[in-house]
Formats: sequence, structure tokens, C-alpha cells
Amino acid sequence: MLPSAERLRRASVFKRAYSKRIAVSSPILTLYVLPKEGKKSSRKGGWLPLAGFVVSTKVSKSACKRNRARRRIREAYRALRTEYQAGSQDGLRLDNLYAVVFVGHEPALTATFKEIEKAVFDALTRAARKFGG
Repeated sequence: MLPSAERLRRASVFKRAYSKRIAVSSPILTLYVLPKEGKKSSRKGGWLPLAGFVVSTKVSKSACKRNRARRRIREAYRALRTEYQAGSQDGLRLDNLYAVVFVGHEPALTATFKEIEKAVFDALTRAARKFGG
């Protein structure tokens, strides 16, 4: 579970992330990025973007399958986020991102956790290079 300060909950922020159309895609998931604008945050321990996770009913009608895919994507992100916060991943940082939204696709239902972890890592790396630093 992510700390409550890092969870993206507001529908308006989800809509802004989708409408900006700044995305990084793979067969397993799409990562929508909302760059940070304006002044810097005073959040302790460095800045991590707000994170949202979506798997729609188009992917599967079964809520159980959708929830499992969402949990696995969330756990892969949770494990990687601290490495990015510290800047240990090739100096890439997520400081300049306000929000990230992970949208799972149908292959996420059958993918192994290692494949999901790799897809999340690749998406974060590409997004951090483009927008984060």
C-alpha cells in the first residue's frame, strides 16, 4: 500500500493527466504523466509524484481479475519508487512529475510479476528521461 500522501484520488487530476496526452506505452500498461508546474513542494523526504492505478472493465468483466492486476502494478511501482526518489537508478529522478497514472491492459491479467515489474520499470525510466530529468 502506498502512503496516503502519494495516492492519487481526485478525478480532476486523473482527467488532467489523460487530457495532457503525455504517455509512455507498452503492451502491458500505459503510463500517463502530468509534469509538475509552478513552485517546488516542501514535502519532507523529497518529492514523489501522486500515483493512480486503473484497470478498466474493458480489460475484464471480472472485478477479481482487475483488482489483482491493479494490485500487482501498484506493488511493482511501490518497490521501484524509493529507488527513483534516492536517484539511484542512473541518476533518474521523478522530482519534476506531479502525477503518474498507470493504466493496465489485457496482457497484465496473464503476465508474470517479473514482466509487470519490467514494464513498470521501463515506463518509469522512459518517463523520467523525458520529463523528470
